[in-house]
Amino acid sequence: MTTILTKCVRWRFGLITLASFLAGCGQNSGLSRAEVSGEVLLDEKPVPFASVQFIPIGAAKGPRATAQVTDGEFQLSSAEGPVFGELRVEIRTDYGRMHPGDGPEQLAKRYHGAPPEPIPAMYNRESVLKVTASPAQENKFSFRLKSSKQH
Repeated sequence: MTTILTKCVRWRFGLITLASFLAGCGQNSGLSRAEVSGEVLLDEKPVPFASVQFIPIGAAKGPRATAQVTDGEFQLSSAEGPVFGELRVEIRTDYGRMHPGDGPEQLAKRYHGAPPEPIPAMYNRESVLKVTASPAQENKFSFRLKSSKQH
């Protein structure tokens, strides 16, 4: 017969185990990350809203890092930036995406009224963009994209 005390001990042990597991899943995963910043221009004009994804490739191992672009500029601290090494870069506009403070109605309006993606696929889903984040240098990147009209 299990006593109430035994049940309490089991519950506490379970909660401590769960808390320990969840603490290990935080942002500080022990990976060295780069502080990155830069600009995104499309046909020499700053992109007003976009996202830049840094995806580790080759020997670089770790999670993707995503920077939000506002008025052509982006920045990520070393706490949220990409891992060091070679990175594939994907850039997409944020037309049709949720912005802070948006509710379902705003998102629906933005999505349904959004123009087609102005950034060509060669810079996002079929990206040819690559950079190397290095601990020995400033990781400031300039992405000067050309629309399909400019090729």
